[in-house]
Amino acid sequence: MKKTKILTRIMALLMCLLMMLSIFSCKKEEHVDKNTESNSVNNDDGEEKLELPNVNYGGELFTILGRSGDNGEWMKDLDISELTVETDQVDKAVYQRNKKVEDTYGVDIILLTQDVVALNNTVINTVGAGDDSYDLIATHGRYVFDHIIANRASEIHDFKYINLEKSWWLDNLEDVWTTPGGKLFAVNGDISYLYLGCMGGIYFNKDVLNQANIDLPYDYVRNDTWYYSTFKKMVIDADASVNGDGSGIIGQDTFAYVTERYRGPGTVVDSTGIPPLVKGGDGKYSIGVKDQKVYDAADDYMVMLQKPYSGMASSVEEMRNAFKKGKAVFVEDNLKEAPRFKQSGVDFGLVPIYKYDDSVGDLGLCVGSGTNTFMIPITVPETDREMIGVVVEAMAYYGQKYMIPVYYDKILSYQSMQSPDDLEMLHRIRDAARIDLAEYLNPGDIKGTLFNSIESGVNYATVVAGLGKSVWIDLDTWYALDNQQIN
Repeated sequence: MKKTKILTRIMALLMCLLMMLSIFSCKKEEHVDKNTESNSVNNDDGEEKLELPNVNYGGELFTILGRSGDNGEWMKDLDISELTVETDQVDKAVYQRNKKVEDTYGVDIILLTQDVVALNNTVINTVGAGDDSYDLIATHGRYVFDHIIANRASEIHDFKYINLEKSWWLDNLEDVWTTPGGKLFAVNGDISYLYLGCMGGIYFNKDVLNQANIDLPYDYVRNDTWYYSTFKKMVIDADASVNGDGSGIIGQDTFAYVTERYRGPGTVVDSTGIPPLVKGGDGKYSIGVKDQKVYDAADDYMVMLQKPYSGMASSVEEMRNAFKKGKAVFVEDNLKEAPRFKQSGVDFGLVPIYKYDDSVGDLGLCVGSGTNTFMIPITVPETDREMIGVVVEAMAYYGQKYMIPVYYDKILSYQSMQSPDDLEMLHRIRDAARIDLAEYLNPGDIKGTLFNSIESGVNYATVVAGLGKSVWIDLDTWYALDNQQIN
């Protein structure tokens, strides 16, 4: 009898254990179905996974407000509504990216565009008034940061499906664009191919340098001796073989070096390796350019600009046209201009920005703030936040998968670069991509100080000394974002 009771108890315990295991198994299956089922890439080949829920939003609109202008350049990376026989490779890739996102997640991507000034005013007048018409804003980085400090942008970390650790977002986003309290309000990455196009390099006319028996600068880059002094000497040497008409008119006369206010002056300061804003351990900033090396670089550059072999263009288009016509030997410009330079017939080469001297370590190359930069308006409804996070992450992932290879590998690399040397230099520039807060927030116009000094004729050190108050006003506004609340 005792043995029977013991066996009965054992059987009962075993049945109970089996039931518990069954319950735990069911719960585990429910957990997997709810949280880890995703539209993801098979990782067997080492490709990075897209970790998003398996959802369909039933044709919900996803509305992007973007800028027009420059023959539609700033909108073509966001949406191509239809394919025609004239659609180029990059536009086809954009169409494919958006179609994949739309079909996978059941959304309808709509792009509305305005010129950059009108767009800026629209954001002020709609988002500022609580209007929730737009899911994503894409415009010039400095306009985006104007809206951020006016509390018109959502905190990116609140959108759980936007994973900034993934390779389709720029590496140092969180390091440089977060507030001291860790908030982030803008993103950039493979959602747009133009961040690659807005990286900068130095273009040079190979024909002029070869005819003058001047060594092309590739080996200086490889040997880590591509310095400002080397660049300056090449400009002077090139001038000796340039036959201009003496008019001093850019595009008509021939100059060894032509620049523009948003190109050369910032380049020489960046070449020192000393950032305009230095981030401290507490996440707050100090002014970095109050430094003797920067003063020396600026002083020498201003002297070089006064020489007859140098020209300051009134616009980037004036500078670019001079280079296309063979009327400028050296210019600093964006990578996105390479296809147009090639179409002009000029035999150009490309190298990264120089270092000021041998004391400068690795020189990261800043993605210019002119690129499309993205913010999510603070007015987006709570009910749309999941959808917005999913679509933004998917657009960046499929941008990396479809758009970036076409734009970089075909348009920039193989259709624009004119030699293996230039292709190597292009890779070096891309590998050094970075962003910084000074370029986008630009507190107190800290990035414009050298040009302002040139324009006013005031010593650069004097202009920098006067930066203090205006910079701190803008930075204090930046720090105050840590207290921002979601509507």
